[in-house]
Amino acid sequence: MLDPCEKVSITVDKYCHALETMGLTKYNKAPPGTDNDNIKKEDYLKEAIQGLRTIAATYKKP
Repeated sequence: MLDPCEKVSITVDKYCHALETMGLTKYNKAPPGTDNDNIKKEDYLKEAIQGLRTIAATYKKP
């Protein structure tokens, strides 16, 4: 849904909105491609995975 035309990139606005929708508040707000408003899929996924691992690590394992 972030890239319906399959351009393999998204805007900075979509990037920030998607990460914040997942509950991430600490993420790179100026990733590579910010100047062109063109964030690559790889950069978005890297930030999302790192952020989700960080917030998941705060819970104790039973």
